[in-house]
Amino acid sequence: MIVPMIGFGQCISGDCENGLGIYTWDEGDIYTGEWRYGKTHGYGTYVYSNGSEYIGEWKNGERHGQGTYTWDNGDKYVGEYWLDEEHGRGIMTWSHGDIFIGEYIKGERKGNGIYIFSDGDIYIGEFDNIGNGKGKMIYTNGTIEQGLFEDGEFIE
Repeated sequence: MIVPMIGFGQCISGDCENGLGIYTWDEGDIYTGEWRYGKTHGYGTYVYSNGSEYIGEWKNGERHGQGTYTWDNGDKYVGEYWLDEEHGRGIMTWSHGDIFIGEYIKGERKGNGIYIFSDGDIYIGEFDNIGNGKGKMIYTNGTIEQGLFEDGEFIE
């Protein structure tokens, strides 16, 4: 029997080397899905022992392609992954009500996007993790600020 070299745990069902299988780790993580050469590869669900969960595509043991990651506190990212990080287009919804729709590069909000605050205010524009660059802030009271933003603040 071939046992994948992926850490302590065991394949409890199927083929966890090259096929479909369910693997459990000693700390309580569980992966159900496709395997190639003993690594998560293809489509699968990874449930972490802390209650977080990733459902989506894998490549060589890393989240890669389309996926949904839900944190144990209810925060959720739906979008593209590359080399185990949010990368490409995605939607982040925080449990406190804020929403970001836009571009990610290596796990950070970069490029263009829309940030909807839980109070209804909306920022549309460029991001460097927060509003930085050209953008437009629309407040629920009707006020609009348009121009350059730095660290999320309107500067001109």
